[in-house]
Amino acid sequence: MGLASRISGQTAVGRLLRLPLRLIPKSAEVGIISGPLRGTRWIAGSSTHGCWTGSHERDKLSRFGSLVDPGAVVYDVGAHVGQYTLLASQRVGSDGRVLAIEPFPRNLRMLRRNLAINHIANTFIVEAAASNARGVAHFQEGPDTEASMGHLTEAGGEIEVATVRIDDLVASGYPAPNVVKMDIEGGEGEALLGMQDTLRSLHPAIFLATHGEQVHAACVTLLESMGYTFEVLGSPDELLATAKWGSGRQRLRRSSGSR
Repeated sequence: MGLASRISGQTAVGRLLRLPLRLIPKSAEVGIISGPLRGTRWIAGSSTHGCWTGSHERDKLSRFGSLVDPGAVVYDVGAHVGQYTLLASQRVGSDGRVLAIEPFPRNLRMLRRNLAINHIANTFIVEAAASNARGVAHFQEGPDTEASMGHLTEAGGEIEVATVRIDDLVASGYPAPNVVKMDIEGGEGEALLGMQDTLRSLHPAIFLATHGEQVHAACVTLLESMGYTFEVLGSPDELLATAKWGSGRQRLRRSSGSR
């Protein structure tokens, strides 16, 4: 969490510190002022102010960017409003491709705007939630509307969203991923089950954030069974999973087509 995100709005000092940020129109285009995305254009109100100040998940973004080679294919599963999507797009360049998978309509609007103001042409958006079945599911928005988070739920969700299997996306002609970033508020286990063929045959690197002990254990068990090893990132529930014999990114890039 970035510094701006940690400033409480519930105290007098916090409200004073956050006042200049609140004066910035939410629709304003700003330049990200520090971090791996420095200079990139951003819609100020699309997410927390830490995104455009460059403090939000700065170390994670840098580590993620180090995984992405020019010409690679990146899947951003849970693309939110595009912070990791934009970095992946810059890293892969004109010869690479990025697939941004996001179900929440509000986030999709902001994602498209952030891509458009940066003139991104190498990225495709899939309006769906990654899961283990193709169909429709309920989506529940989280309590922090500023962060615009949410998750799939069996019942009671305010929004109906489409669900897709990543294996089906690859089979339909999208280029297979070299790197997958996945952060979907507890749905990681189901999403990994929906890409077992891709994991087993191609072993993309997985930049994974899990939510909950059971989900974490299930993800680790599945990936271990397919020959992955792990590096713990900023916290125990954030992992970089790569094949024990190497990520195979160069091999994947040669075998990946373009769409």
